[in-house]
Amino acid sequence: MFKKVSSSIPRSASYLQKPLVRSYYTIPTLSNLPNSASNDTDVPGLFSKEGLKKAWNDRALYYCSKLNELTAKTESRSLDHIISNYATVPSKKNIYDYAVLLDNLFMAYSNIKIPTTNTTIVKPSSQDLITLKHHFNSNSGALFGNEPLEFNCEAIDRLLKRSFGSIIEFRTLLLSSNLSVTGDGFTWLVAKSLVLTESQDTDASSFSNINDVELFVINTYNAGTPINNHIRLGNYNSIMKKLKEQQKQDASTDEYNTDFTTSILTLQEAKEKEVFNHSQKDYRYVPLLAIDASPKSWLHDYGVFGKSKYLNNVWESIDWNKVEERLLRAGN
Repeated sequence: MFKKVSSSIPRSASYLQKPLVRSYYTIPTLSNLPNSASNDTDVPGLFSKEGLKKAWNDRALYYCSKLNELTAKTESRSLDHIISNYATVPSKKNIYDYAVLLDNLFMAYSNIKIPTTNTTIVKPSSQDLITLKHHFNSNSGALFGNEPLEFNCEAIDRLLKRSFGSIIEFRTLLLSSNLSVTGDGFTWLVAKSLVLTESQDTDASSFSNINDVELFVINTYNAGTPINNHIRLGNYNSIMKKLKEQQKQDASTDEYNTDFTTSILTLQEAKEKEVFNHSQKDYRYVPLLAIDASPKSWLHDYGVFGKSKYLNNVWESIDWNKVEERLLRAGN
């Protein structure tokens, strides 16, 4: 996806008016939108040419340029390596943030296809807001297309209905969650399952059994990612162990506080046992779908009142074959 090239970053963009640096990180290729790199392509029914340029090309180019700038004097690492290993390294925070931003953006735009229904790119007025929001309501009876079963995606359809009750309820939750994000962020459909042992590779994204999978809709903001949940659990476990050690030291040096400390340790031990069990059978979140919530993705084509219209069109543009492919690949 990301290959090393010998050419330098173009100096045409205003934010690149700096000394040339190596170009290890380049804009990822969107196989679903083969001409997207040309800045001269659109997605009929979802993005105009300029809209796609602002939503995808300009941002991907900027994130790549920042990564190249920040890693100019260090060993080049893949995005997967950076996201998996730099999340808890304060000195690498800027590198980590831009890697996550680029990876999130790629995830969102790699899942787009030309809508199969008759969608239009329009800029709604303030008077249209009530109608468009009503369209998200699972009880409104509003019609929509592009359901997974239309494309024989039976596995993802079955899991969506098991996790959310129905496709209508899932759609309502997915789009309403994205609508609630007022700045930069993404709404994700993630698969949650147990990984068998703590010793398993932290980069692994396979499930113990696809029948154990649960699906969730979550929001992330700015450079947030759902990928590193296991790292947060591990950090919590480490903190709890250190707290227990400190309390033992305090108890041994202060006889008066022994009983009090022991009672607290009992509570902490219970919490630690729970966390330890989670680390032995750790939860992993595998992203299946991402929707860009940033105004950069919809403001140009849909205007200030148009996010709901944008989200309706995004739903019609979801490539369910790609979503199911990710699910089945993670389950093998």
